[in-house]
Amino acid sequence: MLTITSVFVTTIRTDENEYIEEITRYKPHAEVIPLPYLEREEARELIIRRCESYHKNIAPRVVETMLNKKSDITEEMKKQGLTDVYGFFFPLWLVLVTDYLILMGADDYSKANESDETDNELKLENYCRYLDRRRSGGNEPFHPALGGR
Repeated sequence: MLTITSVFVTTIRTDENEYIEEITRYKPHAEVIPLPYLEREEARELIIRRCESYHKNIAPRVVETMLNKKSDITEEMKKQGLTDVYGFFFPLWLVLVTDYLILMGADDYSKANESDETDNELKLENYCRYLDRRRSGGNEPFHPALGGR
């Protein structure tokens, strides 16, 4: 006999009872298993393993920059006693950023460094925004003096 299983994965946290009620309204037989946020070392391992799966190396300072990136804190997180929230708490964000860096080539990094921006993280962020606009149909050239804006 064929059994259909639904799996819901989310990093959005709400009051657990409210969350379970919301999911089971649509999937009455769903089992909700809350997952903890990633720990710093788990996140580091995820980044490194993800890069290794593409036969890429990632500089330790890049990993540290990713791990130090703070995220906005919600009221629900404050209720949980969190005072600092980092991007690495959320596996999807971490995988997307890692994959973006993996897919960029040396020429991309060179173009990003042409920016007049002095903050290296902002140089890369501006260049990534430029690439997103290009992929979305925009065709403006990258302007290093404008940070790709």
